[in-house]
Amino acid sequence: ASASDGGVRPPSAEDGSPGPLACDGGASCDGACVDLQSDPAHCGACETRCDAPERARAECRAGACDFACESGHTRCGDRCVRVERDPNHCGGCDRMCRVPGHGAATCERGTCDLRCDDGYTRCGDACADLGDDAANCGECGKSCPSDHSCAGGACVQGCPPHLTTCDRSCVDPKQD
Repeated sequence: ASASDGGVRPPSAEDGSPGPLACDGGASCDGACVDLQSDPAHCGACETRCDAPERARAECRAGACDFACESGHTRCGDRCVRVERDPNHCGGCDRMCRVPGHGAATCERGTCDLRCDDGYTRCGDACADLGDDAANCGECGKSCPSDHSCAGGACVQGCPPHLTTCDRSCVDPKQD
């Protein structure tokens, strides 16, 4: 031990050899002087090592483990996230973007958005199949009359023989 690590080894009373490490204001852990109030490898006790989630660094504050998020990340509970692009924390912690049917929620610059699955078109805040959606038949917002269905993107009365009406859409019962 040396003055640089804050510890000295006083001679042992029995034979004059170095005795246990005496730390000035700290504790002796594994042969080194440490500050149990701020050392994340020995936080509060020699055996306590602080862990941190992804995108964070472990910290020891007043003898208790904690963590700090990397630059560009925000602490949301026990995680560090990018609130400008995380759909579960979009624009702030616990601000979840709505997941549309036949699509996925996205977060761009802290604002919720959506992406539609292949074969579906964005119509407002929903994803529609313009070929059989009676509320968006052939194009977004084109609604079929209540006694019509949508087949192949056109409003029709009844359905072709191989299809059946289901919720104002013509569907193939063997596939749907």
